[in-house]
Amino acid sequence: MVMVVIAIVPFGLLVSETNMNVHWAFQAFGVLTCPFFIPLFMLITWSKATSKGVISGQSIVIFN
Repeated sequence: MVMVVIAIVPFGLLVSETNMNVHWAFQAFGVLTCPFFIPLFMLITWSKATSKGVISGQSIVIFN
């Protein structure tokens, strides 16, 4: 829970101080984090996953 707070507070301060549109900020946040979900899920559920495989899988999803 502490890590979530540490990650969200600077993002909230950035949005607040720059008068950024909150809808745009959360849309961009979703687009940036979406490619990490499938490799992260595979890493957690598949015992033979390696760090190189997770990084390359994430990179393939971003640029595909």
